[in-house]
Amino acid sequence: MLIIDCPWCTGPAATDQALATLVCEDCGVSVDVAPDGPGDVLVLVAAA
Repeated sequence: MLIIDCPWCTGPAATDQALATLVCEDCGVSVDVAPDGPGDVLVLVAAA
């Protein structure tokens, strides 16, 4: 689980174990995280 500052309020927002959903208990926001595009960005940058 990753915890970041909520972009909608001042509370903490946490991801689920799969890093697919971001939830803030303070303001009640729950959003699905868009998957990355084709390829792994870190691997592509390291290979360049």
